Amino acid sequence: MDFTDKVAIISGARMGIGRALAEALLRRGACVVVNARDARALAVETQNLASLDGGPMQTQNLASLRDRGRVHAVAGDVGRPEDCRRIVEETLRVFGKIDILINNAGISGKGSVAESDPVVFQTQVNTNLLGPIYLTRYALSSLQASKGSVLFVSTLAAIRGLPFHSGYSASKMGLTAFAESLKVELHGEGVHVGIAYVGFTENDPDKSVINAAGHLERLPRRAGVRQTPASKTADLILRQIASRKFKVVHSSIGKWNWVLSKIAPWVVEWVFVRNMGRF
Repeated sequence: MDFTDKVAIISGARMGIGRALAEALLRRGACVVVNARDARALAVETQNLASLDGGPMQTQNLASLRDRGRVHAVAGDVGRPEDCRRIVEETLRVFGKIDILINNAGISGKGSVAESDPVVFQTQVNTNLLGPIYLTRYALSSLQASKGSVLFVSTLAAIRGLPFHSGYSASKMGLTAFAESLKVELHGEGVHVGIAYVGFTENDPDKSVINAAGHLERLPRRAGVRQTPASKTADLILRQIASRKFKVVHSSIGKWNWVLSKIAPWVVEWVFVRNMGRF
């Protein structure tokens, strides 16, 4: 697939996989709208991304936008429907179309069900599940017009519920049901629906998670866990979009988890119980 002059929205694009996706698309000649909640930090990253501009726009109806560059930032919280509407409207105002929507924004949490404040679950559902639903809803007519792609970035925690990460697993599992429903609804309309179950990926030093009390704290480094560079994860996601595949599971651990959860779920549960202290 040629990404030249394709217009992509990426939520959660300030760091990690989202930023790597923005970099990869810009290098391939796409126009990218990046989103994150922190407007100031997003502006800094957007300036850095602007240096990766893939050259003059080729498509006739985008030629007048040459001076604006290929990357545009729209700050906002995807958990708010009005912000999602604004992200889509701003994309159409600047670039005139939407070819790709990558629902990447997400937040993980840690803590047992018993000790977690209700706000922990609410925050994760708003960002991880409702955010992608809202953004997809508002972008859908444009994606239908372009026969584009909507891609949901999920996680291995959506294959089998992880202990002490129940809110994260539940919200990400919900994405699977939404993607499955959407795929059938759009049958025959030429819109690609995809969901990627990414594995352990290298995180930025300032990445945060929500703790049991509902406060953000720095994500501790995963000791003894092999992590995939964000750039490689981004390349796998773009490959999925290019091939228009529906479900793609990353990493060997993920593939084993996927298979065993279907044919021998008791094995996965036994492994989780034996390794309870590592979650």
